[in-house]
Amino acid sequence: MWGSQLAATLPGPRFDGVVGVWFGKAPGVDRAADAIRHGNMVGTDPRGGVLALCGDDPACKSSTIPSASESLLAALRVPILVPGSVQEALDLGRHAIACSRASGLWAALKVVTNVADAAGTAEVGPDRVTPVMPVLEWEGETYVHRPSANLLPPTIA
Repeated sequence: MWGSQLAATLPGPRFDGVVGVWFGKAPGVDRAADAIRHGNMVGTDPRGGVLALCGDDPACKSSTIPSASESLLAALRVPILVPGSVQEALDLGRHAIACSRASGLWAALKVVTNVADAAGTAEVGPDRVTPVMPVLEWEGETYVHRPSANLLPPTIA
């Protein structure tokens, strides 16, 4: 995923940005922690973004162990949104991508079993959810995160 966020930094990019979507159940989130941590260090493109769909099965319905990903995601500095329905999964997914673009971080949807296994109808449309992008300032200047493959030393500062 983090390579997708660097696409616009390459010479002659064909696209303005790439939205990356990753999925893993809780054990996969655990196994991918190093890649997610590095992805956050690289950052996300303001015209791309990364959405991690994290499947949690707290009742162990279809998993070998009960699971919850939010403590690991918080330790990895990944903002987490938790939809309670199919409609909220679609709507909060749009907001999570906007959050990723604005913050330069991966953003996650914690999708629990009852939402992942749900059936229902949902309202859709290009104007249904319109996230408002914040104007961020740093030292009096407008700040826009730019992803970089130069992990050290710039990230230490």
